[in-house]
Order: sequence, then structure tokens, then C-alpha cells
Amino acid sequence: MRTWKTTVMKCLAGLAIVVVLLGIVEIAISSSAEKMFANAILTNPRIHTRPEVAIKSFPNLVKLPAGRTGGLLVNLNDEPHASPDIPRANVQVEYSNLRFDQHDLFAGRLRDFSFGEGTGRVYISGSALAEYSGISDLQFQAADNASPAGTGEDKALLTGTLQLPCGSDGPHPVLVAVRAHVFFWKEGKRLEIDPENLEKFVDTSQRLKPDKCSVNDSLTQQVFKRLSLSLRVPSLPLGIVPQLAFAQAGNLVIVGPTAQSPITGTDTARYPGGTSTQARWENLTNYFKFAPQ
Repeated sequence: MRTWKTTVMKCLAGLAIVVVLLGIVEIAISSSAEKMFANAILTNPRIHTRPEVAIKSFPNLVKLPAGRTGGLLVNLNDEPHASPDIPRANVQVEYSNLRFDQHDLFAGRLRDFSFGEGTGRVYISGSALAEYSGISDLQFQAADNASPAGTGEDKALLTGTLQLPCGSDGPHPVLVAVRAHVFFWKEGKRLEIDPENLEKFVDTSQRLKPDKCSVNDSLTQQVFKRLSLSLRVPSLPLGIVPQLAFAQAGNLVIVGPTAQSPITGTDTARYPGGTSTQARWENLTNYFKFAPQ
């Protein structure tokens, strides 16, 4: 009886050791492959920050030596000059169904890979928008009735302090908030933030006897003009094609597909029947009526 129990315990202990060793190998090969992907992406001359890479599949011990993996998540934090008008942004792209030369894995040098599809997001922070607009305390957030998914056209709330002419004693600091319409135009080459309603207008002057600002049509139009932002987005990092835009957690988020390899900058996406990334995305957004008008 004791011999049987001892044998079972030894088998379980041996199995546990094997599982631990396999786990260590899984972590090691995943980490090595992620480093290889990051180094390869960094050779792209359009990439200016070291990418953070995570392989989205399991078990990599089996998949990676076969030259494939379920998905790859690439993050670029504080990527400078994401577009002509965006001083910096966080960029995230998830690629699916990767295929690559398995010999590159063992050589430690990846030349390129093909993939099924890529979906990207560009996160433009409120501070980046403040830098672009010249309004130092500008805050950008979703309006109360905004769609959390983003539908190509969305509502945002912009808050900031403007110097406005009031009375005879010069400009006054006025805290304003406007509800704005966020949309693309010129075939997605420009992203517009267009104020629609004035939500707040508070003169914050600390003068002893200030001639307080009172809102009127003229001042409202000045506020709208100052908070009307137009961002050129002719191209985005990692080949993201802008399709949707919305406010989320203090960021302006741009979402779109990509067919572009982050390593070579060429289109290496693969689809059954040869359907392009752009066409597949447009079909999907049209189906759900999410396409920008």
C-alpha cells in the first residue's frame, strides 16, 4: 500500500516538475520572441519610441517554432509627431493570425511577418490637445450623452480658461466649457472638433472691482472660434487609417484598421478572397451604421 502511494506521489511530483519546466520554457520563448518583434519594429524609420510588445496566444511553445501566433499587441507610448498637428500620442495596434519565417525566430532576427488584420487606436491626451491649442488648462472629456463605443461622430466637452475682452479694464480670465461635435471630413484627412453649445461661462477675475464679463453672442462666438480645433491626420503611425473618433477617459481616441507591417511599412495583411483591410472595415462599420457621415 505504501509502495503504491509512494509511486503516485513520485509521479505527481514528476508531473509538477514537468509543468513548471514547461511554464519556464513558455515564458522564456515568449519573452525572447517579444524582444525580437520589438527590435524588428524599431528598425522602421517612422517609429521613434521603443515599442512594448505582447504576444496574444498560447501555447507559444508550440506555435512560435511553427512560425505562427494568434495575435500581437504593439504599444508606442508618447510617440512624437503622430501626425502634423499631434505633438505626441499613445498608439496601440493589435494584429491577428501572424505568420513569419520560423528560422528568423531561432536566428533572433525577424525580417517581416504577414497577418490577418490589424486594428489600431491612437490616444491623444488632453495635455497634447492643450499644447496644440495653446490653452494651458484645456480639458477634454466625453459629453454626458456621448456614445461610449464611438460612432464616427461623437460629442465631447472641452473646458478651459480664455482671456476675453470685457468692459473697459482689459481682458478677463473666463472659465468656459463647450459641448462639441467630433467628426472627420475630407475623406478622413482632417479631424474636426466643432463647438455647438456653451455650457459654462464664469469670469474668474480677482480684481477688487472688476467689470464682470457677461455672456453675449459676440463673446460666445469668440469662445467657439477659440475652441474650434482642426487636426490634420493624413497618416498615422503604423499605417492606421482613421475611421472613428470619440472622447474616452480624458483622451481623444482615433480608431481604424491597418494593413501595414510595423516593420517594413508595406501592406502585408492577408485576407481570404483578397479583401483589403479598408474594405473589410468599411463593410463592418456600414453594417452597424458606424461609418462617419
